[in-house]
Amino acid sequence: MKFELPAMSGFDGIEIRDWMGGPVRDLFSIYIKTSMDMLRSAQGLEGSTLREVGQIARVQQAFMASINAMMSASGSSCTLDSPPEAINLTTDSDGNLVLRCEHDPCHEWDLDGTKI
Repeated sequence: MKFELPAMSGFDGIEIRDWMGGPVRDLFSIYIKTSMDMLRSAQGLEGSTLREVGQIARVQQAFMASINAMMSASGSSCTLDSPPEAINLTTDSDGNLVLRCEHDPCHEWDLDGTKI
């Protein structure tokens, strides 16, 4: 099975290691991007009760943990400085979701792939 377009191909400076061939890299990429889209949708949800708010927060945390696990397993790394460093989904000081590498100083991208 061949995927024409890796879902994260527009993320300048982010590399998903091709350790098992293009199709596996593409699957990781598509999973990560789809999970990010679902997380953005979950961010827009509002609960009317404290229980619903808690459930929404747990869904968001699960998506973030899943995305970070897949990025780690896929060997995603920032190539803007040497050596390449790991990338994690986190929040910035305003609470916005961002991808942030472990370089010092770090590089950040929004979820659309725009470098911040």
